[in-house]
Amino acid sequence: MSVQDFLSRDAYLDKRFPDISGDAEAEAKRLSVDALAQWRDVLTADLADDDPDCPGPTGRCLAAERRRAVDAEITRRERLSRIGRGVATPADRTYEAWRDLARAVVERVDVAELMAVCGHLLTPAGHNSRRGGPEYSAACPACGGTDRLRIWGGPNGRAWCRQCGWSADAIAIAQSFLPNCRSFRDAVKWLALMVGQAVPR
Repeated sequence: MSVQDFLSRDAYLDKRFPDISGDAEAEAKRLSVDALAQWRDVLTADLADDDPDCPGPTGRCLAAERRRAVDAEITRRERLSRIGRGVATPADRTYEAWRDLARAVVERVDVAELMAVCGHLLTPAGHNSRRGGPEYSAACPACGGTDRLRIWGGPNGRAWCRQCGWSADAIAIAQSFLPNCRSFRDAVKWLALMVGQAVPR
């Protein structure tokens, strides 16, 4: 990205979305349904605008990214509404099955064991009384070091780097380090097989 594109991107964001952070998905989850609809209309207009200066190619690219986030959030809310009313579609039921499986594997997978399977050397660092399980240290896969990464074993285990802030549960670890688990479903499926859970069709 050139300096010109970078500056035009910042100007575009300040002009169109002065109160919006860089994380479109988090922002979409924070907004009301009416605000989402209004934001979607603005983004649709920006995508259709072929003005080379504003929004320009960078602005259209950002608008497309934000539009995807808004559409995903609207779809998510519609799905949850249908499920809550008891009129779930087959796709909603599949979503529910995968969501429930993801929750189950996160609760059952031992993150320390998973990190070892992924090839990370763990050093015992005692017992975490707050989490009620063993604690390990290791080199952070994101920023290095020797003992920056803390891994908590047991139910709902996590990994967290004290230096760079990288944090992950079992699903994120599988997606990050296992070669055939790049998608969410592939990671959940692999972890389910690891702990002996049935996988939805």
